[in-house]
Amino acid sequence: MKNILLICRDFRYFAALIDHFEKDKFQFRVENYSFIEKLLQDDQLYDFVFLELDETYDDNIKMISFINDEYLAPLFVFSRDDHELEKKAYHDQGAEGYIEIPFSSLIVSARVKAIVDFMDKKRNNSYTFKIGPLSIDIRNRTIYNYNKKMKLTIVESKILKILLENIGSVVPKDLIINYAWQNDRSATDNALGIQITRLRNKLHFSSEFEVIETIWGTGYKLNSLKDYE
Repeated sequence: MKNILLICRDFRYFAALIDHFEKDKFQFRVENYSFIEKLLQDDQLYDFVFLELDETYDDNIKMISFINDEYLAPLFVFSRDDHELEKKAYHDQGAEGYIEIPFSSLIVSARVKAIVDFMDKKRNNSYTFKIGPLSIDIRNRTIYNYNKKMKLTIVESKILKILLENIGSVVPKDLIINYAWQNDRSATDNALGIQITRLRNKLHFSSEFEVIETIWGTGYKLNSLKDYE
């Protein structure tokens, strides 16, 4: 069953849309803006996120950024009468789609289902990796190490994702920090080092092979299957 998170002021605008999805066996979770503050405690995985924008541009940018930090899922934003530059800024911040209110529930549901179907077809190649006995599922934030299942935190999954996308190459510390923490000033080299240590513990399978290698003064490198063999 597919899961969709809707964060909005008034869910009545979305009643017909919710009905379309529930008829197709999608599961909807509806929350108000106060839920944004609880995202760090939310371990649920979503296939799509909908956000009804507020009236304040700066608050909207913060909400979009925060949601993208916490979820590896496409985001559609819903709003009224925004300027073209504001719409562009929302896309630049990470929103995959901008939907003008009022909207056609039939058209929106068709667009979302097409994206979800497309992602399902790509998911195995895009989100699942193997290194020796390790099976890594980024989307579900899961590692199987000799069939032992371990969960990744959101930050761990982002760090591992950028290392996997550059497997065999050195990734600079600043690049990892910016990707994993989205320019959060509280993120430091020390914070990254702590996360790397936790990842190493979860990825360790041989005393003769270092999965994540420290390149002193530069960054980190995820060693490839060829290095293992």
